[in-house]
Amino acid sequence: MQLVYETIPQAFLSQVKLSPSKQAILNLEAGRAYTYKEVLEEADEVARGFLSLGVGPGDKVCLVAPNLPEWMIIWLGLSKIGAPCVPVDPNTSPEDLAFIITDSEAIAVIGTEESIRPQELGKALEIYGDTNFLRQVIILNGEGFGNLLGYSELKARGKKISDAQLEAISRSISPEDPVALMYTSGTTGRPKGVMLDHLGLVNKSLASMERQGMNKEDRFCLFFPLFHMFGNTCIALSGLLIGATLVIPSNAFNPDAVEEALITQGITAIFGSPSMFISILEKANTMRHWQRVKKGTVGGTNCPAELMRKLVQDVGIQGLVTAYGITEASSWITMAHPSDPLFKKIETVGKSLPYCEVKVVESATGEDMKVGSRGEILTKGLIMKGYFKRPQATKEAVDLEGWFHTGDLGYMDQEGYLRVTGRIKEVIRRSATEIVFQEIEDAFYGHPKVIEAYAFGTPDPQKGQELVIWVRSKEGEEITPEELYTYAKEKLPQDKLPKFYGVVQEFPKTKSGKIQRFRLQEAFNQVESKCFSE
Repeated sequence: MQLVYETIPQAFLSQVKLSPSKQAILNLEAGRAYTYKEVLEEADEVARGFLSLGVGPGDKVCLVAPNLPEWMIIWLGLSKIGAPCVPVDPNTSPEDLAFIITDSEAIAVIGTEESIRPQELGKALEIYGDTNFLRQVIILNGEGFGNLLGYSELKARGKKISDAQLEAISRSISPEDPVALMYTSGTTGRPKGVMLDHLGLVNKSLASMERQGMNKEDRFCLFFPLFHMFGNTCIALSGLLIGATLVIPSNAFNPDAVEEALITQGITAIFGSPSMFISILEKANTMRHWQRVKKGTVGGTNCPAELMRKLVQDVGIQGLVTAYGITEASSWITMAHPSDPLFKKIETVGKSLPYCEVKVVESATGEDMKVGSRGEILTKGLIMKGYFKRPQATKEAVDLEGWFHTGDLGYMDQEGYLRVTGRIKEVIRRSATEIVFQEIEDAFYGHPKVIEAYAFGTPDPQKGQELVIWVRSKEGEEITPEELYTYAKEKLPQDKLPKFYGVVQEFPKTKSGKIQRFRLQEAFNQVESKCFSE
């Protein structure tokens, strides 16, 4: 693939010219659809509206909304005037939203009234005083009131901005300018803003679509949250840049709505985290409506072997691929090929994408690891511009040669396929033994009654740490912790047997489907006496 030196609006315009009347976005819950031409026209209205408010190149705007059809339209509009979009989880508390608004130096915030909660946000912002630059709040649903501006009024105000003014600003934007400021999850502290440019997002999107064999005839099922990079870049932006159709089943993830979309909308590609696929399969009444679904991606976290096997062999998504990516790398780093044998999709996350280098090193010394030896995963090429206002954190993450240190552990096989085994900070060190969560979890996914399994560590005065495994059983099945212990003794070596075993009804997860292991630890502290221990 040849590097595309274009901004997001330039790359999107190419698809508008090719297929102006083709359906671009369909939101089933809202009952609204947009053609490619209509998306462009409304994005331009939004761009003019923000210009009329004094928002221009370099100004940040927080976008706090569920999966509404306007989400991508707003981002496209902001990208045309060089105003970086700051996506925020619509369920974020007013206090955390106030932090992101202030930290990002956003001068405007746009979203639903329920997501922004203007009165509570105003109180939360008071503690930041003069360090808060927020000037305008725009409400997507309904008319504005008081000092709040409605979405329709935003577009109406833009009428005083001429086409020539908008195009002049758009032409001044470089592919290497920031287009998004995406905040990390902050699982180990306050989230950091990751500065991303057009060049990285455009080329990673196109490269991933080419790797998967996606094209303009595909209809994507978009249920992953748009505030997350998997949703807004790996699915939505990628689809729009190749002329595909985005079908949004509901404003928030709903397995029943996904199933309905699969039945009625001729979906050909599906994307999600392992936990989302598990939820959808649990709700599915029949697999017949999956017949047209032949492509897609499992990402966000490692995919259990049994789940991948079921999706490819039983459900029949032959072109389904595994992939590995992080926000700081402008989305995907590695991805399997649709034609790869199943064992490659199960055991690895594929090979590096074009313009993206990957290597595995010994984290303490930086020395390259041999093939098959585990170490820290590093990547270079089309990575972030840095952490916003955090030069020291950027310096610690990106070395002098331009390699980004992911903090993930893994190893490469002889063919260049990468296997991710966990986070450096999540390796259990029990006495002299290092234990990686994934190898423990994979063993329990093989149990016929288990649908989800997660391992985590807990402090131990003698051994430093001890290993805990909790599982969730399949619907209609019952399993006891004692059964799990008996099963573990058959499947795992003695030095890697968990000490504690538990069965739960649900697991704490982020909106993107990632397990929150620190919450498992908190819960374990409350119920330790109720867990079976060997």
